[in-house]
Amino acid sequence: MKRAILPVLLCACAFGAESSLDFRGLFPANVKCIHIVAPSSHAGNAVVEKATNELAKAGYKVKVAPSVWTYSDDPAVRARDIMTAWKDPETDAILCARGGRGAWNTVQKLDFEVLKARDIPFVGFSNISVLMNAFVAKGVKRPITGPMCTSLVNYPSSRDSIARLGATVAGTVLEPTRLEVRRAPAQTVVGKPVGGHWPSISRMDASWLPDTKNRVVFLEVNKTYDYAKAVETFDLLKGKGYFKAPAALVLCDMGINGRKSEKEALRKYITDAVSCPVFSGYPYGHVKKLYAIDFGRELRITPDGLLTWSAADVR
Repeated sequence: MKRAILPVLLCACAFGAESSLDFRGLFPANVKCIHIVAPSSHAGNAVVEKATNELAKAGYKVKVAPSVWTYSDDPAVRARDIMTAWKDPETDAILCARGGRGAWNTVQKLDFEVLKARDIPFVGFSNISVLMNAFVAKGVKRPITGPMCTSLVNYPSSRDSIARLGATVAGTVLEPTRLEVRRAPAQTVVGKPVGGHWPSISRMDASWLPDTKNRVVFLEVNKTYDYAKAVETFDLLKGKGYFKAPAALVLCDMGINGRKSEKEALRKYITDAVSCPVFSGYPYGHVKKLYAIDFGRELRITPDGLLTWSAADVR
C-alpha cells in the first residue's frame, strides 16, 4: 500500500453504519493539507492506514510523518517530525495519531521559536495535553485539544464531535453548552481555556506548565486510573501550583476505573480542593462525544452554567 497523503480529522470515517459520511468541505477552505505526527505513542499502522484510506476520499491532502509508521523511542526524532511538519509550507493543520505516553520527553526537544512563527492548528488530546500546555506556556497560538486518529477510528467520535472539530478549526461561533454548577461564580466567568488529561500534565516539570491565572481549566481522566491514582495525580499537579488562581474549573470525563459513586466522589474531591467556581458536564475526554477546545479562544460561563465561545480570528 502506498503510504501517503491524507486528510486530517476524517479518520472518523470507520464508523460502520456511519462510514458513508462525506467529509468533503467539512474544514475551512484554507485547510487543504494535514500532517499527521506521533509525539507520544504508536497508533498502529492499521489505524493510520484506515484513516488514510477513508480521509483521502474526502479530498484532503495529508502527509504522514515517518515516526507515525515506524515509531521511534527517541523523543528527538518525534520532535523533529513535528518541526518538519510545522515548517512544511503545505501544512495547514497538524493532527496527532494518538496519545499514550512519552509526550513529556518530546516537548523538551521542540524549537518553540519556530512553533511561534506560524499559526497552525495542532490537534490532539490525552497525553498530548502535555504539548498543549507547553504550547500555552511558550506562546504557541493554536493548540486545539480534541479528536485524533485513534479516537476517530478505534472508538469513533460522534457526528457532532466531528462537526465541532471542523467548526473549531474554522474559528466559527460554536453552539453553547449547558453545564452543571458545582460552585457558582458571583458573576460571569470570562477567560481562555487550558488543561486536559491531568495525570499526563502532572508529570510535567513546573517550568513547562502554563500560568492558569484567569484561565478556565478543563480536566479529564480515563479508565486506566482508579480513584486513588486520580487523586494522587491531581494532588501532584496542584502541588506544582497549577490550580493557584484559575477563573474556573470545568470537570469533563471522569472515566476512572470504578463505580459511579467513585466518579462522583472524585468530582467532589476536586471541587473541595479548589476555591474557584467549579462546573461539570462538558463533553470532553475519552468518550465518543468529544468536543474540541481551542486554547486560544475566549469563553464565557454564566453563574447558572451556560458556556458560550467567542468566534476566533484565524486569519
